[in-house]
Formats: sequence, structure tokens, C-alpha cells
Amino acid sequence: LLAHVYVNDTFVNYEIVKAGYAFWYPYTSGTDFDTEYEEAQDSASNNKVGLWTGSSYNLTIDYIEYNPDGDEAQGEYVVLTNHENYNVSMVGWFLQDEAAQTAYEFNFTISNNSSIRIYTGDGTDNSTTLFWGWHQGIWNNSGDFAIIQDENGYLVDSYRYS
Repeated sequence: LLAHVYVNDTFVNYEIVKAGYAFWYPYTSGTDFDTEYEEAQDSASNNKVGLWTGSSYNLTIDYIEYNPDGDEAQGEYVVLTNHENYNVSMVGWFLQDEAAQTAYEFNFTISNNSSIRIYTGDGTDNSTTLFWGWHQGIWNNSGDFAIIQDENGYLVDSYRYS
């Protein structure tokens, strides 16, 4: 967000988020309009408009291990499940947290009716485990919101915990 834009009495940023044409990512320090942006995004999500229309893929974020024992980066992970009866190419897909300061870009095909884990830290990818390569925890222990988007930017699934 670069600026809060008004045209006459219309709060343009709010209308863009409410129509689902943009995701709202809160700043750590917050803004005077966080409540309005959150309301707009909730409206877009609930009404499934714009980017919230959803993807045709049946993949879900099933679990986030956000507060592991030991090293945060090496212990944090996200579980994704492909509920389709066919393999799904995830090339160009993204997984990110609410702050959107980091995003994992997939270059992977998930097998039909299977699950994978995406670890925050380092490791060697295989058919059931991927590694983000980040050296610190990404998932906030006090609560966070994860989204996965397909190659067209459409929401595939989201997961909120607190």
C-alpha cells in the first residue's frame, strides 16, 4: 500500500479490497484504516468475489505447526493435501503468511490424494516434503493467516489460527 486514495467521498483502497481485487496485508505498525481493510477483506472473502472467487483445485491447508519445540525455522511446517484424483502441477503457485513478507513459490507437482509438508527451514526436497529455505520462523505464535494461490493468483485455500 503506497497511499490511502480518495476520489470525492469514495475510499478507493477499501473498494478495491472489498471487490476482491487486492489482498490486505497489515503493516506491523498498523495504519489508521486497519479495521476498514479487514472488514473489506472479510466481505470479499465471505462473498467470494475477485481473487476470493477461488480456484477450481481441491487442495487444502490442513495444519500449520507454528510453535515447535526447538529451532523455529527447522520445526515449523505447513501440511497441504491434494484431494483430487489426479496429480496437480503447482508451478507458479504461492504460499504466504498474513504479513506477506516472504512467499514460497512452488515448482512442484503434488500427487493425487496425498499430502505434503512445507518446512520453513532448510533441507532437501522430496516427493512429500519441501523446504522454504528460510532461517527464522515465519508463522507467528500468537496467530497468523496463511493463503495459497494458484498460478493465476486465485485463492486455493486459506487457514487462520490464533
